[in-house]
Amino acid sequence: MRPPFSTQMPQPSVGSLFIFLNNLCNMACPNCFTPLSHSGIKPHRLEWEDLKAALDLYISQPLGGLPKNIVVIGGEPFLSFPMLVKAIEYLDTKTSPPPMEIFTNGSIIDKKKYEQIRRDWLKLYISIDGDKAGNDTYRVFVNSKNSVYDAVMPRLEELPRNELGIFVVMHPHNLTGLMNAVTGFYNRGFGSIDFCIDMIEKWTPDDIKNLHAFSAAFASFFVERTQRDGRLPFTCEMIEQSIVVGNSIARGDAWWVNTGELILGADGHYYACEGAPHYAYENIASKLSLSRARDGEPNWEQRQSYLEKADKYLMSLGAQKRWQILSPRIFYTEGQIEGKDSREHLEMFQDFSEAFLVELLRIASRLQDHPAFQKHYLKTPADAR
Repeated sequence: MRPPFSTQMPQPSVGSLFIFLNNLCNMACPNCFTPLSHSGIKPHRLEWEDLKAALDLYISQPLGGLPKNIVVIGGEPFLSFPMLVKAIEYLDTKTSPPPMEIFTNGSIIDKKKYEQIRRDWLKLYISIDGDKAGNDTYRVFVNSKNSVYDAVMPRLEELPRNELGIFVVMHPHNLTGLMNAVTGFYNRGFGSIDFCIDMIEKWTPDDIKNLHAFSAAFASFFVERTQRDGRLPFTCEMIEQSIVVGNSIARGDAWWVNTGELILGADGHYYACEGAPHYAYENIASKLSLSRARDGEPNWEQRQSYLEKADKYLMSLGAQKRWQILSPRIFYTEGQIEGKDSREHLEMFQDFSEAFLVELLRIASRLQDHPAFQKHYLKTPADAR
């Protein structure tokens, strides 16, 4: 067991705690970044002893002064629903539980389950990749040819949609109908709409142009609805990301350096980078594990060394001058595990990140004087630049 946290040790800087509840799923989406048990790898379900230890550590330790946020993903978290409920009820016993985000494919959620996890500090995101055609291009069930879109959307009708978020993975094959889909999500009253970008698909220059066109249309829609209604149409964390990255590029620093997350894998081990569970646990534990959660604190020195090496590599490639929708450290991890140079993949990632985020940043410049936008997005006057 590792010794408890000591003031003589360097104080770790931790942002979000990512919890992978399992590597199981009832879908077989070809663009999923997580190796899943139905593809033949060993199934894993996070055990309570490890999960409780990680929650206690995260809540109690002075983890660098960064805002705390718990992100629950899988596989499919609702395939570990009793464990999910147990964790939420455990957090109920804590003073001021940290915000939690749960990402689900939506095929298992119903009103009864939602009421069991419903908290004012919890946000549930449903993964729907646009309209029916765009969503069903990649989102497919393991044992059924039925439409995922048709299976999920009716389930959301009985839920309080203003409390829910829609999470869209953008790929070259869903951009055509995506703006109409966003309008539909808005009309249905979803409280949040957020995005990620498919990092497995190879994006051509024309695909990136189409992504930029969607981003521009989305930005115009967001601004027009805010100005018309006097309030935000919905929240979108990627707008905040565009502000963070844009200001970081202007300053010439690397925005991701002080946002280091802590990963709890479905195998019960801590990892330094979100990219680690993109690979089978049997292939990463011996190389990248910081310790098993139940055995005590992660090896903070090992974690810090890993992050510093990742940052040195990324800055040698000029990543601090480029745009990223999420931490580029995943590409350092990719190179470490696969034993290859990941710069080509990183360049593509930064190209489509720029195409998407630059237009979102223009939302801030157009709405910087709007009270609703200021309240949610602008933490300092510099954010509006």
